Amino acid sequence: MLKFKKGAGWILVIASVFLGLGIVLGENLSLFKKVLPYTGLGLLPAFAGFYLIRGKEKIRVTLRDMKVYTLITLFLPLLAYILIWLPAKWKGVSRTEQDLAFDASSVGWISNVQTILLTGLLICFSYIFLKTFRSIRGYVWGLLVLFLFLYSGTLLSTMDDFRAIRDDGIVQVELGTKEKVSWLEVEEARLIPFIDYPLFTDEEVLSWKFEFDTEAGETYTFDSFFYEDKQVKESLSVKAKVMEEGIPFTIVKMNEDQWNLLEEEDREGTNLRRDYYELIGYDAFYGKYLGDIE
Repeated sequence: MLKFKKGAGWILVIASVFLGLGIVLGENLSLFKKVLPYTGLGLLPAFAGFYLIRGKEKIRVTLRDMKVYTLITLFLPLLAYILIWLPAKWKGVSRTEQDLAFDASSVGWISNVQTILLTGLLICFSYIFLKTFRSIRGYVWGLLVLFLFLYSGTLLSTMDDFRAIRDDGIVQVELGTKEKVSWLEVEEARLIPFIDYPLFTDEEVLSWKFEFDTEAGETYTFDSFFYEDKQVKESLSVKAKVMEEGIPFTIVKMNEDQWNLLEEEDREGTNLRRDYYELIGYDAFYGKYLGDIE
C-alpha cells in the first residue's frame, strides 16, 4: 500500500510540473488569468503528490518540496521572462519589412558573458529562495546584487544591438555603433555549415553562417541560423538575394559529423530536408553538390 501511495504521489508531482510549466509559459492567457489554472492544476496536485510521498508526519518536508516546485515552475520562468524574453521582444521592434534575416543578439563574446552572468544570478536567487532568511550569508546577497548589476549593465549597453540582412544590404549595430553596407560593396559571400554547442549544455545543433567580404576588407558574419523551418526559409531568401545581386557565392561542404547530426535531427524526404538541400546546393538524387562548392 505504501509503495502504491508513493507511486501515485510521484505521478501527481511529475504531471503537476509539466502542467504548471505549460500554464506559466503558455501565451494564450494573461498573467492574472493563469492564477486559477496554475493553482488548480499545478499547486494542489503537487501538494497532494508530495503529501502522499512524505506522509502527514513530514508536513514540513512537504512544504519545503513545494518551495522547490514553485521555484521551478513559477519563479524561474517569470525571471527568465523578465530578464530574457521581454528585452528580446523589445529589440524585435528594430526589425523592418526589408529584413531577409534578423538577429537581435549581441556579438558572440558579449552574449556569452550575459549567459554566465544570468546563470550566476539565477543560482543565487534559487539559493536565497530555498534557504531560510537567517541562514543566508551576506556574501550571497552581495553576489546576487553584483550579478544583477553586471547583467543589467550589459543588457542596457546592448539593448540597441542587432544584425540584419536586408534588401538593400547589411546593417549591424554593435555597442551603439551602426554600420551599413550596400550590396555593391560586398565582393564575396559564403555559406558555412557548422555544429554549434550551446553554452552549459552537451547539446549539438546543426547550424550555418553567412560570411560577407567587403571591398574595405571587412567580413560580416551572421551565425545564428539553425536547422528549423523558418531559419531555412530565411536563409533561402538571403541566398536568392545574393545571387540576384550577382555576388560570387560559395557553399562549404558539410563534413561527416554534420551529416550524421542531420540524419539524427530529420529523416530523408521531408519538406524541411528538401529546402535545406536547396540551401546547401545538394542534389539528393545524384548524391552530389551543385554550383560553387568548397
